[in-house]
Amino acid sequence: MMFTYQSKNKVVDGVEYTSPIYLYEVVQTPYKELVQQSIEVLQNLTNKDIETLVLGLEGPDSRKKTASVQFATVEEGQQVVIGYLTSLKLNDVKDSKYTIVDRTVGNTTFKVSKRIDTGKEYVMASIVNRTLVQEGDVAPKKSVNSLRTTLIKNKLNRMLPHTNIQTFSLDSLTLVEEG
Repeated sequence: MMFTYQSKNKVVDGVEYTSPIYLYEVVQTPYKELVQQSIEVLQNLTNKDIETLVLGLEGPDSRKKTASVQFATVEEGQQVVIGYLTSLKLNDVKDSKYTIVDRTVGNTTFKVSKRIDTGKEYVMASIVNRTLVQEGDVAPKKSVNSLRTTLIKNKLNRMLPHTNIQTFSLDSLTLVEEG
């Protein structure tokens, strides 16, 4: 499925920044399957993979004022991977806020998550490809001083299939016929 999408504009310090418009190519895969794929990725990580993962990550080890800023270690990486793997295995995926319904627009049929309380509809899908269609304004970003374990987890997230899923508001996307 392909569509263009523009998220809501950001307002920072009273200034509105226009969001860019992207062309997305997505695939809808059940979330439980993506979690299972992520578990397999985590189980197959070697010490060399974890060493590459933590390479160059630098941050404090605690939120205390006396915390020292150091480079992340392989041991910290291993602990993050083990903790992540354990949490994925323990969490049974349940979501009672949504009902899943089929929608057909043109020649395209897809699953839509409909919020029970508001009736608002969303498309949840894994991004296969994203292409910039129209530039947006660049909003200023806050400086971040994250803990080393957070940096490791954030980098690890970018590798896992279940974190590559995105929710798109149905009323903000425009389907594009493939071909």
